Amino acid sequence: MAAANAILLEVTDAQLDARFCDNPFVTGEPKLRFYASVPLLTAQGHAIGALSVADRAPRQLTESQRAALRQLGTVVMHLLETRKTERRVARLGEMLDRSQNEIYVFDAASLRFEYASAGAQRNCGYALEELRNL
Repeated sequence: MAAANAILLEVTDAQLDARFCDNPFVTGEPKLRFYASVPLLTAQGHAIGALSVADRAPRQLTESQRAALRQLGTVVMHLLETRKTERRVARLGEMLDRSQNEIYVFDAASLRFEYASAGAQRNCGYALEELRNL
């Protein structure tokens, strides 16, 4: 979902809003009055949480603040997706390193080694740095 189209929930005064006036966070500590939230959506549109701001005073966001909250939600999701991808790549790298097979990655332009699995290094008798310097 594009940042500009993200659904934004804004409660300008929770004490006056029938959906929230009985909420323990409104009736007791921290005595919230204002709440705004955007969903954190995966690329497939699944909500995994929400990015929220709250205040003890009633207020209303400006249009630029609403846009900024939507954009921040998008940035948070990109960061979460990037971390998820990095973890998957790291696991794949660990699997490749544990493999007994010889796995090599070359730079197409220079034909130099960029990667050699542990199995490849063991079988050919060269460390990755040595292969990179060939």
